[in-house]
Amino acid sequence: MKRASHNSLGRVAGAILLVALTAGCSASPIFDAAYLRANSNEALQSVESAEARELASPGEALKLYQQVLARVTLKEEFAEYQKTFSGALQAFQESNGYGSFTKDSSLGIPEVYARQVMAMARAHQGLARIYLMQNELGKAEAEATDAVALIRRCEFCPHTHARSLRESNRILQNVYQAQGAVGKAMIRKLNADLLEDHLATDGGLADFFSEKRVLYGERSQQQFAAVEKLFQGAMQYQSQQELAMASAIAGGIMAANAGIQQGLAQRALAKSGGVMTPQVQAAQLNAQMAQMQSQLFMTMVAAQAGSNPKTLQVNTTPWAIPTFTQQLVDPKQGADTPTIMKGFAANAAQAGGASYHAGAQDVTQAVDELVPYRQSGKVDGAAAQVEKFAEVFNAFLTQVQEIRK
Repeated sequence: MKRASHNSLGRVAGAILLVALTAGCSASPIFDAAYLRANSNEALQSVESAEARELASPGEALKLYQQVLARVTLKEEFAEYQKTFSGALQAFQESNGYGSFTKDSSLGIPEVYARQVMAMARAHQGLARIYLMQNELGKAEAEATDAVALIRRCEFCPHTHARSLRESNRILQNVYQAQGAVGKAMIRKLNADLLEDHLATDGGLADFFSEKRVLYGERSQQQFAAVEKLFQGAMQYQSQQELAMASAIAGGIMAANAGIQQGLAQRALAKSGGVMTPQVQAAQLNAQMAQMQSQLFMTMVAAQAGSNPKTLQVNTTPWAIPTFTQQLVDPKQGADTPTIMKGFAANAAQAGGASYHAGAQDVTQAVDELVPYRQSGKVDGAAAQVEKFAEVFNAFLTQVQEIRK
């Protein structure tokens, strides 16, 4: 009897602790590491279920996608969730294990945040495909465009970003084709083909492993470990000192890997022992081209302010592909990029007529002038040649977007 009474008291004490831990977090459960992983996968599993039903039961799939988007929200950028996560760990520690750790806090962990972004982007794309099948072209365009905006928020997911952007561009290609906007459809096809080209190269493979290092590597797992140890510490009435030690595991919160190409260049140089090997030179070229593309992109976007309606919308073009300039000068980032670019120019000239031939020839020539850099891997002069290419290419794109059936 005494033993039973002791066990009952233990269960009561545990229940009281559970109430204390969840107080002030809107009736939320305790978010240990196992729960965080399972919960972050839930939305993706729902999306996969909807994707499997798209053709056979589009109405049912549509409802599932809408439910996912209603349930999953991302109110902040990743950097803000990182701050929330850090603050939650500190508050949990300072509460001696009697605080709470909310679901929003967990979005500061790369793995959790990325899954939510992926689920939402795929849900928007699923809705776009269904609306396209139903000939609701305006809705299809809006959903595919929303997917593009969402996936760009996961800046440390270069491989997933490329795959998602490719899918949205394929959808938009079909939307514009159905609307008779032949030029816009051709530009979207170009975007998708370039992304396909990059994904099939060594650069695409490097993106895949770089993304996995961020999402599932040591630092991300340290964040889960910090949550788990704090959770276990509270449940076991550990001392304040032990809780502080567990919290210290989360000290290196992962920052978004926006400078991924620069990091690859630095690692290549370190691996070579400071020797300027061809691999280091190629990595530095990619870093330089990535930086240049960012500058070109921002300059062109700024130039759109107050411009006329026919001005090229940069977000719809290959310049919105993070690796575009690298693909132009590095075959390891885009093996067939010159062929794809020249094929686009030829097809656009054919669709647009005689007035497009001169622009197509200019683009073809500018692409050919970049080929020596692809062959040599040399950095010197590449940036100036890319700027020259950008001038003629953007002029041609501005013209192409007006082609209609």
